[in-house]
Amino acid sequence: MNDTNQLPANEDVLVLDDAKYFLVVAFSTAYNDADAPAYLHLRDVIGQTCIGSCIQNLDGTWQSRLNVILDDESNSDSLLVGDFDSRVDGIVHLWQQRKKAFCI
Repeated sequence: MNDTNQLPANEDVLVLDDAKYFLVVAFSTAYNDADAPAYLHLRDVIGQTCIGSCIQNLDGTWQSRLNVILDDESNSDSLLVGDFDSRVDGIVHLWQQRKKAFCI
């Protein structure tokens, strides 16, 4: 196979987009496509900011988290959306909660 036919080492595939927020699945040669994480981004005046993720846990479940303002009580800068049996479920719940990022 020549260089023009090879896939890139990394490829972000747009899954959801509402003009302000968008979610991509980050395919990579580093892992199987079924294990690819998803990242939620916010379009803002400086370009785009990653505000959440859906990443597979070691037990095969998918954990969705939103980035939030640091909470002194919990000493955390992320909010657990939940652990889900599938990436699709994790993505759906992350998307539904997207407007809560940075608001806590």
